[in-house]
Amino acid sequence: MRCGVASTVARPSAIVLGLLLALGCSKGPAVRFNHPAQLLSHIYQRTACSRAVQGEGRLEVAGPFAGYRGKLMFKAEAPAQLRFDLYSELGVTLATLVAQKSALRFFDLSANTLVSGEPSACNVAQFTQVAVPPLALVELLRGRPPVLRHEPSAAKLAWKNTLFGPGHYEITLAGDHLSKEEVWVSIPEQDWGLPLAEQRTFVTRVQVWQDGSTLYSVELSDYQRAHRASLEPTQDERDMGITELEATGPVCESELPRRLAFDVGHVGHELRIQAREVAHNPPRVEGAYELQAPRGVRVVSSACK
Repeated sequence: MRCGVASTVARPSAIVLGLLLALGCSKGPAVRFNHPAQLLSHIYQRTACSRAVQGEGRLEVAGPFAGYRGKLMFKAEAPAQLRFDLYSELGVTLATLVAQKSALRFFDLSANTLVSGEPSACNVAQFTQVAVPPLALVELLRGRPPVLRHEPSAAKLAWKNTLFGPGHYEITLAGDHLSKEEVWVSIPEQDWGLPLAEQRTFVTRVQVWQDGSTLYSVELSDYQRAHRASLEPTQDERDMGITELEATGPVCESELPRRLAFDVGHVGHELRIQAREVAHNPPRVEGAYELQAPRGVRVVSSACK
């Protein structure tokens, strides 16, 4: 069947049919990825130089009972080291979350407590209200899809045309313990005629289910090219005798998402991160992913796994 144009005068059913035909005939990349592992490998190669990211902007959390917002400074380093600092408009630290391989700590000014526990999704949710494991958050902030453990045969790839957009790839996979994941990957239209190795890929949506219920979905947008953070010591560091800083990774200019919008629809929680400034591979700072309890703050343990 050839793609064509409906006659000027048409009944509603013919108009609908014409729209469906147009949708089916919409274009896409001339050369396409044909296997999910091939596409994922391409994404990872494009972003391999980004070992860590840091940025500042705003964080907003909305829920059925409470919400908060503030200035955000974040640092994320592969595979699962994370730090979020939330400040008021007056510069007061409202909350801090740090996570590393074996531990997570969360300071909450309003409760005057520091919670210590495992680096689990449910402990992250105490800060974000969205149960996303630290490893997944680090990957998303780097513009990479966190992928569930799965068998190669449990992954599928398809190109999906949309009525008003340029279309995108959809990776679907079945993971362990009745888990499921869907990843959308877009290709800029100006890259559609390029060889596969030269096509830019942007992860635009990730949704994860567990036993039929959505754990979280996130939309990534406003991708912009980023550069490696400056390695120039600050004046305070120079006063301390520090003349050279060690980067967490090489020079890198891959694109990073400036906006991440998380949604957990069944419980009504939303998390939005809007980065104004973001950079790759910032200087390595000793103790960046550690958190000590301020004086007078109660320390409690979390049993959340």
